[in-house]
Amino acid sequence: MKKTEPDSSQWYPGKEQEGMGINRNIRRANGRTPLNQTKSNQRSWEPGEVPADWKLASVIPIYKKGVRQDPWNYRPVSLTSVPGKIMEKIILSTTERHLKSNAIIRHTQHGFTKE
Repeated sequence: MKKTEPDSSQWYPGKEQEGMGINRNIRRANGRTPLNQTKSNQRSWEPGEVPADWKLASVIPIYKKGVRQDPWNYRPVSLTSVPGKIMEKIILSTTERHLKSNAIIRHTQHGFTKE
């Protein structure tokens, strides 16, 4: 893998992460992935296995509307691993770049692409 640092402008942490200081930490990184994150990505890339904690999510009930005591008035939101999300962005951007540079996807195909 050549590029291990995704473009930081592509990171859009949600509100659930703002409380954990993720936005502040990413801004402090000055657009660069911290070294320990890069090493972690490389360790998971080489054997081809995803770390177990990247597969786990905390499911939090978010109130929608209506009576708060009714469980049907809540929607589940899964909070997943931030390092896992960063690795997903790296894999996505690498795959997209490969598909474009090798003309694997026709210019007429628009499904599941950014364009």
